[in-house]
Amino acid sequence: MSVFSFLKNAAKQPNTKFNFFIIGTSLMAYSLNRYTNFLTRLPHIGIIFKNHFNDYLGAMVFIAYLNTLLIAKGYQPCKTLITLLLWGIVCSCAWEGIAPIALPYSTADWWDCAAYLLGMITYWLLLNLFKIKKTE
Repeated sequence: MSVFSFLKNAAKQPNTKFNFFIIGTSLMAYSLNRYTNFLTRLPHIGIIFKNHFNDYLGAMVFIAYLNTLLIAKGYQPCKTLITLLLWGIVCSCAWEGIAPIALPYSTADWWDCAAYLLGMITYWLLLNLFKIKKTE
């Protein structure tokens, strides 16, 4: 199956447009934060945008991408808060626990773990705010 036919099939499923929206807006926010330094110049909170905002966005992109793959393959997406928080813990262990051991330039940071969990909570809140029902 080609990538295009995979995406075409995925786009027909409920919640996939929501996931594409999350991925697209997160990538735009990442680009704004990474390449303009606009958000990092904000007084008092600029350090949060500089050091942790991309981790927050990364968690939302991760779960939106994972849910898109699950939906496309016919599995149930992750929707409950507990499931999303468990994925946040998995991301924290992988990116803040295993990555520093395997990659010499990677460092562990507990605030990044909090950003991953906050990203998962935000995804859950947005998912429930924009409740998308299956239409048949």
